[in-house]
Amino acid sequence: MKVLEGASPVELLAVPGWLVDEPELQKRGIVPVECLKPSTVFCTSWFTTPQYVVKVVDRNVTEEVDICAFLQQDPASSDNHIIPCQVVRSHKTSLVMPYLPSVGTLLRIDDDWLAALLEVTRQLLEGIEYLHRNRIAHMDICTGNLLAGTSREAGFDGRIADGGLYIIDFDRSRRLPLGPGEQGAIPLPTTQFVPPPGITRLDPYSWDVYCVGRVLEFLLKTRPDETPPWIAQQLMLWLKGDEQGCTGVCHCRPTARRALRVVNAIKWCIRAADLCGNAVGYLKDMLRSHLGSRV
Repeated sequence: MKVLEGASPVELLAVPGWLVDEPELQKRGIVPVECLKPSTVFCTSWFTTPQYVVKVVDRNVTEEVDICAFLQQDPASSDNHIIPCQVVRSHKTSLVMPYLPSVGTLLRIDDDWLAALLEVTRQLLEGIEYLHRNRIAHMDICTGNLLAGTSREAGFDGRIADGGLYIIDFDRSRRLPLGPGEQGAIPLPTTQFVPPPGITRLDPYSWDVYCVGRVLEFLLKTRPDETPPWIAQQLMLWLKGDEQGCTGVCHCRPTARRALRVVNAIKWCIRAADLCGNAVGYLKDMLRSHLGSRV
């Protein structure tokens, strides 16, 4: 492995020497070998299992370390979807977390695409509602900040659930003085999703829900040759809302809690309909068999 130091464009894609020599990482057997994001995010070798990601954080610029440390206090909670991580405080502060595949993996491992899409949306809303309950707004929810747990990663790390969705990158997140329904608009940071035209300030909790709608919109487009399910399209439009530029508490879309309840209800209705359909089919087969035996 070639380790470079300095700030030239080429060197920005290398692993800094101080990170490789970081004693706290060495104690954990973690050796970063590849740059994922210049000067900030690095990972260990794919051939070394389990694989880890190391994110270097500037505590003078972002609340990410404090937010992540706070959210790690309740890792066993089923509605806590922050990626499990360790805060390493040494030469510089860094976050160490398992290397997970993208959220799209959860849609490729399930034959029932609508069911998988609704489950991804449910887990995402569940994680957002957990953050909002703790007066934290993520502020940059997007597909790139959502990862998936698979059986491979779950086998290496007991904190990871097979089929679980995990939220990363809290560098733009905010701990807020007021909760949902009370917090007014704040300036929006630079984010992956562009706000509606003319919107520069918004209720941060409502902004997170809007971004969930944009994530659903993106996922619906991953199958361009198929007509998106009607219920998924309506859910996406409802989450995005019709933004009116609210300066106080925003009511242009549902809260994460209300949206989660609706998605759970949709999943229950689909499950009930499937069970009824199976029961009717079984009854028909039984009647055919019974009548046929009498002929």
